[in-house]
Amino acid sequence: YQQDSLEQLAKLTAEFSAYSSPVLGRPEPLDLVELARQVASPYPGQVEFAAQGPLMINADRTRLSGALLNLVKNGVEAGGPVELEVCRHEGGLRVRCHDRGPGIAVEHQAQVGEPFFTTKARGTGLGLATVKQLAAAYQGRFTLENRPGGGASAELWLPSP
Repeated sequence: YQQDSLEQLAKLTAEFSAYSSPVLGRPEPLDLVELARQVASPYPGQVEFAAQGPLMINADRTRLSGALLNLVKNGVEAGGPVELEVCRHEGGLRVRCHDRGPGIAVEHQAQVGEPFFTTKARGTGLGLATVKQLAAAYQGRFTLENRPGGGASAELWLPSP
Protein backbone atom coordinates (compact mmCIF):
# COMPACT_ATOMS: atom_id res chain seq x y z
CA TYR A 1 0.00 0.00 0.00
CA GLN A 2 2.80 2.41 0.87
CA GLN A 3 4.63 1.69 -2.39
CA ASP A 4 1.41 2.27 -4.33
CA SER A 5 0.84 5.56 -2.50
CA LEU A 6 4.38 6.71 -3.23
CA GLU A 7 3.98 5.88 -6.93
CA GLN A 8 0.72 7.87 -7.06
CA LEU A 9 2.40 10.82 -5.34
CA ALA A 10 5.34 10.70 -7.76
CA LYS A 11 2.93 10.62 -10.72
CA LEU A 12 0.95 13.57 -9.36
CA THR A 13 4.13 15.55 -8.75
CA ALA A 14 5.44 14.90 -12.27
CA GLU A 15 2.14 15.82 -13.90
CA PHE A 16 1.72 18.96 -11.80
CA SER A 17 5.30 19.99 -12.61
CA ALA A 18 4.69 19.49 -16.35
CA TYR A 19 1.44 21.46 -16.21
CA SER A 20 3.00 24.37 -14.31
CA SER A 21 6.22 24.68 -16.37
CA PRO A 22 6.55 27.02 -19.38
CA VAL A 23 4.78 25.50 -22.38
CA LEU A 24 6.84 26.97 -25.18
CA GLY A 25 10.21 25.98 -23.73
CA ARG A 26 12.92 25.73 -26.39
CA PRO A 27 11.37 25.27 -29.81
CA GLU A 28 13.35 23.17 -32.27
CA PRO A 29 12.59 21.66 -35.68
CA LEU A 30 10.88 18.30 -35.12
CA ASP A 31 9.38 15.64 -37.35
CA LEU A 32 5.91 15.23 -35.83
CA VAL A 33 5.48 11.82 -37.49
CA GLU A 34 8.69 10.44 -35.95
CA LEU A 35 7.88 11.94 -32.55
CA ALA A 36 4.39 10.37 -32.58
CA ARG A 37 5.88 7.03 -33.65
CA GLN A 38 8.32 7.15 -30.72
CA VAL A 39 5.54 8.01 -28.27
CA ALA A 40 3.41 5.10 -29.55
CA SER A 41 6.28 2.57 -29.40
CA PRO A 42 5.76 1.54 -25.73
CA TYR A 43 2.26 0.32 -26.69
CA PRO A 44 2.92 -2.57 -29.12
CA GLY A 45 -0.31 -4.05 -30.44
CA GLN A 46 -2.35 -1.26 -28.84
CA VAL A 47 -1.70 1.53 -31.36
CA GLU A 48 -2.47 1.39 -35.08
CA PHE A 49 -0.29 4.13 -36.59
CA ALA A 50 -0.97 5.99 -39.82
CA ALA A 51 1.01 8.98 -41.06
CA GLN A 52 1.95 11.05 -44.06
CA GLY A 53 5.41 12.31 -43.40
CA PRO A 54 7.80 13.64 -42.55
CA LEU A 55 5.84 16.60 -41.16
CA MET A 56 8.06 19.28 -39.67
CA ILE A 57 7.08 21.61 -36.83
CA ASN A 58 8.97 23.97 -34.49
CA ALA A 59 8.10 23.03 -30.93
CA ASP A 60 9.49 22.08 -27.55
CA ARG A 61 10.26 18.35 -27.83
CA THR A 62 9.58 17.54 -24.18
CA ARG A 63 6.23 19.32 -23.99
CA LEU A 64 5.01 18.08 -27.38
CA SER A 65 6.00 14.47 -26.72
CA GLY A 66 4.30 14.71 -23.31
CA ALA A 67 1.09 15.94 -24.95
CA LEU A 68 1.21 13.15 -27.54
CA LEU A 69 1.83 10.59 -24.81
CA ASN A 70 -1.22 11.87 -22.92
CA LEU A 71 -3.38 11.47 -26.03
CA VAL A 72 -2.19 7.91 -26.65
CA LYS A 73 -2.26 6.82 -23.02
CA ASN A 74 -5.73 8.27 -22.48
CA GLY A 75 -7.02 6.49 -25.59
CA VAL A 76 -5.48 3.14 -24.65
CA GLU A 77 -6.87 3.39 -21.12
CA ALA A 78 -10.32 4.34 -22.44
CA GLY A 79 -10.45 1.35 -24.77
CA GLY A 80 -7.73 0.22 -27.12
CA PRO A 81 -6.39 -0.51 -29.51
CA VAL A 82 -6.35 3.08 -30.68
CA GLU A 83 -5.88 4.52 -34.15
CA LEU A 84 -3.23 7.25 -34.15
CA GLU A 85 -3.10 9.42 -37.26
CA VAL A 86 -0.68 12.26 -38.07
CA CYS A 87 -1.34 14.33 -41.20
CA ARG A 88 -1.61 17.75 -42.79
CA HIS A 89 -5.04 19.25 -42.21
CA GLU A 90 -6.57 22.71 -42.69
CA GLY A 91 -3.24 24.50 -43.12
CA GLY A 92 -1.65 22.84 -40.10
CA LEU A 93 -0.69 19.48 -38.65
CA ARG A 94 -3.19 17.18 -36.99
CA VAL A 95 -2.68 14.33 -34.53
CA ARG A 96 -5.85 12.37 -34.05
CA CYS A 97 -6.35 9.46 -31.67
CA HIS A 98 -9.49 7.30 -31.95
CA ASP A 99 -10.27 4.93 -29.12
CA ARG A 100 -12.79 2.10 -28.83
CA GLY A 101 -14.01 2.90 -25.32
CA PRO A 102 -17.44 3.95 -24.11
CA GLY A 103 -17.04 7.59 -25.16
CA ILE A 104 -17.54 10.67 -23.01
CA ALA A 105 -20.61 10.90 -20.79
CA VAL A 106 -22.76 13.91 -21.66
CA GLU A 107 -22.46 15.32 -18.14
CA HIS A 108 -18.64 15.32 -18.41
CA GLN A 109 -18.15 16.75 -21.90
CA ALA A 110 -17.80 20.38 -20.80
CA GLN A 111 -15.20 19.51 -18.14
CA VAL A 112 -12.86 17.31 -20.18
CA GLY A 113 -9.45 18.97 -20.45
CA GLU A 114 -9.95 21.14 -17.37
CA PRO A 115 -7.18 20.85 -14.77
CA PHE A 116 -7.87 18.26 -12.06
CA PHE A 117 -11.07 16.94 -13.66
CA THR A 118 -10.95 13.18 -14.10
CA THR A 119 -13.31 10.25 -14.26
CA LYS A 120 -10.50 7.79 -13.51
CA ALA A 121 -10.13 6.36 -10.02
CA ARG A 122 -6.37 6.92 -10.18
CA GLY A 123 -6.17 9.90 -12.51
CA THR A 124 -4.90 13.39 -11.77
CA GLY A 125 -6.90 15.31 -14.34
CA LEU A 126 -3.77 16.92 -15.73
CA GLY A 127 -3.08 14.75 -18.79
CA LEU A 128 -5.60 16.23 -21.21
CA ALA A 129 -5.26 19.62 -19.50
CA THR A 130 -1.60 19.70 -20.61
CA VAL A 131 -2.66 18.86 -24.18
CA LYS A 132 -5.19 21.70 -24.12
CA GLN A 133 -2.58 24.05 -22.62
CA LEU A 134 -0.01 23.17 -25.30
CA ALA A 135 -2.55 23.68 -28.08
CA ALA A 136 -3.41 27.16 -26.77
CA ALA A 137 0.27 28.13 -26.40
CA TYR A 138 0.94 27.29 -30.07
CA GLN A 139 -2.30 28.90 -31.33
CA GLY A 140 -3.68 25.46 -32.08
CA ARG A 141 -6.69 23.60 -30.76
CA PHE A 142 -7.60 20.47 -28.86
CA THR A 143 -10.93 18.70 -29.20
CA LEU A 144 -12.33 15.51 -27.73
CA GLU A 145 -15.59 14.19 -29.13
CA ASN A 146 -17.64 11.02 -29.13
CA ARG A 147 -17.50 9.01 -32.33
CA PRO A 148 -20.59 7.72 -34.08
CA GLY A 149 -20.83 4.04 -33.25
CA GLY A 150 -18.81 4.34 -30.02
CA GLY A 151 -15.49 5.49 -28.70
CA ALA A 152 -13.98 8.95 -28.66
CA SER A 153 -11.73 10.96 -30.93
CA ALA A 154 -9.08 13.26 -29.45
CA GLU A 155 -7.52 15.75 -31.86
CA LEU A 156 -4.56 18.07 -31.48
CA TRP A 157 -4.18 20.57 -34.33
CA LEU A 158 -1.15 22.83 -34.57
CA PRO A 159 -0.39 25.45 -37.21
CA SER A 160 2.37 24.59 -39.68
CA PRO A 161 5.58 26.59 -39.57
